[in-house]
Amino acid sequence: MATSETAEVTLTDGTRDAQSTRHISILGGLKRTGQWRLGSRNLLVTVLGGADLDMTHADFVGPDVSITLVCILGGADIRVPAKVRVETGGFVLLGSQRVDVPQQADPEVTLRLKAFGFLGEVRVRTA
Repeated sequence: MATSETAEVTLTDGTRDAQSTRHISILGGLKRTGQWRLGSRNLLVTVLGGADLDMTHADFVGPDVSITLVCILGGADIRVPAKVRVETGGFVLLGSQRVDVPQQADPEVTLRLKAFGFLGEVRVRTA
């Protein structure tokens, strides 16, 4: 079972902007690759499956993006472009959290990742 939901708002200049996105996957995984739009607030939940997020060609809606990631009995592999600064928090029980992203002096985007996991690894790396 998988579900996704995006809440959009209309900006003053008439354009539409995805601000909040939720993806929930139970007994399966979540995979996002290629060109896709990443809202400013994102919630990703996987149970008995993993998350594979390739943000190499993602369109970030603004300079600050937050992701809350919850993985139960599964891991997450997140790839970010070199222009992104990653700030992490959260915890993983019976697993690990690895961030292999060099700090950027002048990033275009700051990604704030709160990752929570049980029996899995959360890995963030530069694409």
